[in-house]
Amino acid sequence: MASDMLKGGWIVRSIRWLLAPAVFALGMTVAPAGWATVIYGNFSGTSIDFLGVRETTTSPGDPEPLFGAPTVSGDQLLFFPTAFASTSAGGGADITSSQMQMFIDAKPLATIDKISITEFGEKDLAGVGTAATSASVSAVVDITVLEVNNIPVSPIFIAGNVMTFTPDDDYALPGDLGFSTWTGSLLIDIESVVDNVTRLQLTFKNILDTTSETGTTAFIQKDVVSGPAVVVEVIPEPGTAILLGLGLAALAVRRRA
Repeated sequence: MASDMLKGGWIVRSIRWLLAPAVFALGMTVAPAGWATVIYGNFSGTSIDFLGVRETTTSPGDPEPLFGAPTVSGDQLLFFPTAFASTSAGGGADITSSQMQMFIDAKPLATIDKISITEFGEKDLAGVGTAATSASVSAVVDITVLEVNNIPVSPIFIAGNVMTFTPDDDYALPGDLGFSTWTGSLLIDIESVVDNVTRLQLTFKNILDTTSETGTTAFIQKDVVSGPAVVVEVIPEPGTAILLGLGLAALAVRRRA
């Protein structure tokens, strides 16, 4: 029984690995002029697969890509952006934004419990000015549940999940003069909305915004000095991890027999 379940899961997962980029392509609409999409591909975690990972730069004229190609560690997807920044000086304004999308699939006998997203950054405001010199960061995550217990379901939307930033998401002169760092975090409890989710789509929208006055500058960026700037972590449902271990143990016993 365990081997049949594992075999079936392996087949489904293999098909998803092959089809994920094509499925995303079919779902694409025509992007506005100046937008660019980079497809990073598929990444296999310990109990989760990140499939069809892609990024669309939504601020024309900015470097492409902004997030950069990720790496996988356990059930985490790690991003090390080097050019995701917004800056303005002398009365200018700037917006830098990008949208990350991916499918997240549970491996056989696992389900998706929670999704945690963390990001790190820094800002710097300089000069003598008013609140018209400012820097801000915002991020919103939309989740679409696509499968429960490996069976397709009508899309279930868990939308508008707003990231919380510490010490703040908005900085302005004169009170926020100088350099400082910030952290963003968001925990989405999938299991509290839908039980036994095995496939979903994640859309992560991130915006950096700066404005300035004559004689001032504003700067904000995602920071990669001491590690990844953006971490997407999937937390499997605890009970399924035990079931997965038991299933693998049963499979090993059968093979030895």
